[in-house]
Amino acid sequence: EKAEAVKAKEEEKIAKEKEEKKSRSRSTSSRRSTRQNPVVKVLTSATFIRAVFGILKKVM
Repeated sequence: EKAEAVKAKEEEKIAKEKEEKKSRSRSTSSRRSTRQNPVVKVLTSATFIRAVFGILKKVM
C-alpha cells in the first residue's frame, strides 16, 4: 500500500512538472507574438503604406 502511495505522488509530481513546462513554453510563444505585433502593425498601417508609396512616386 505504501509503495502505491509513493508511486502516485511521483506521478503527480511528473504531471505538475509537465504542465509547468507547457505553460512556460506558452508564455514564451505569446511573448514572441506580442514582440512581433507592433512591427506588423507599423508595416501594415495605412499611413506607413502611404508614406512608402509617396516616396516611390517621388523617386519614379
